[in-house]
Amino acid sequence: MIKEPTAKSFFDTRYKLKNTERYPVKLTVYYLGVKKRYGLRIYFTKEEWKKINSPRLRDTKLKEEKTKLDYYTGDKFKKALKQIDDPFTFKKFETVYFDNDKSRLARKDVYELFDKTIKEIEKSGKVGNAQFYRTARNSLKRYKSKLSFDQITPEFLRGYEKYMLKDGKQMSYISMILRNLRAVYNIAINEGIIEDASYPFSRSRNDKKYKVRKGSNRKIALTTEELKRLRQYQPETDARRKGYLFWWLLFYCNGMNVVDICLMQNKHIKGDTVEYLRTKSIDTETMVKPIHFKLSERISAIIDELGNKNDSPDAYIFNILNHGDSAKDIRRKVQNLTDVINTHMEKISKKLDFGKKITSYSARHSFATYMYRTGSSIEEISEAMGHASIGTTQIYLASFTDEVLQKQSEKLEEI
Repeated sequence: MIKEPTAKSFFDTRYKLKNTERYPVKLTVYYLGVKKRYGLRIYFTKEEWKKINSPRLRDTKLKEEKTKLDYYTGDKFKKALKQIDDPFTFKKFETVYFDNDKSRLARKDVYELFDKTIKEIEKSGKVGNAQFYRTARNSLKRYKSKLSFDQITPEFLRGYEKYMLKDGKQMSYISMILRNLRAVYNIAINEGIIEDASYPFSRSRNDKKYKVRKGSNRKIALTTEELKRLRQYQPETDARRKGYLFWWLLFYCNGMNVVDICLMQNKHIKGDTVEYLRTKSIDTETMVKPIHFKLSERISAIIDELGNKNDSPDAYIFNILNHGDSAKDIRRKVQNLTDVINTHMEKISKKLDFGKKITSYSARHSFATYMYRTGSSIEEISEAMGHASIGTTQIYLASFTDEVLQKQSEKLEEI
């Protein structure tokens, strides 16, 4: 007599749901010495899982979740087995079991999981991060209107990259799209939508899978000469002066991001030092170190001119955000300030005949490059900018590398 398939729930602590302390529960099916796991879209903390398996479970909500789990591994599983014609195969089981709730084929829809991920990110208040995922989804949809996880192969990814490059997009932009796709693909694996064996992204050298490249972001940083000319420039209008001063503030504050400028409060200034936590680091890293820099005369002068006059510790330094603003309000106001900076700096760049766009992001790259030119080590710059690794800092210094190569070439020609 052939042994019947069996099932039980498995708390998978190998994979943590991003930016939470929750882990997925998976359905594990055993048959003839083979086991397969399937995501159930159910997540618990370790403490909740311990309570669920306690003989004295009192939490009403967790009791409901336990009942649901018992159903998935019990009645629902048995019902699926009855619908499968002999011989049992995992493929037959997947089709029957998951079609009872929702089409397995629909679950494999990449854009459906993108939409679900976007909603979850927005619920957590990270509206800006959600927008990156939305941009990625829309870009991929223009390339292929219908897309399942089975269709994401190394060949598909290379084809998308080629299509985007032909359309004139920068490698840094393409890489951002594909990093978001990779994140959604990882979620699909965690939820049992697709097997890890199908993973199309490179994990090691020479594995012949697709490696998400890092954009070089060349020509974003201003040269020392351009910085000097920009410093001497006198804005013609109050609106232009505001954009100009905020750009320099980003530069002087260790290449700070616009959102962090908006979120700065009086309590972040401690004597002659500024100390703050970078918003992006809080969202993406488990260990977050505060960034410190000196409150220079130039930073103080800009705060005096543009800052809020409220000196209470919790007051925002600049009158851009209000306490109680929703995540969407914050995103909109930060974007408005970014637009002000970018609009006026682009006009200034044209007036000074720089031949390149100057944006809020240019300030961050210019800070890194200028510090390196003037003798700071990559490690020091990485620390100042709050990067998790010096690899990220090296990307910021790409344009400086070109400048060095040009100087080396000119020196050789003098011989």
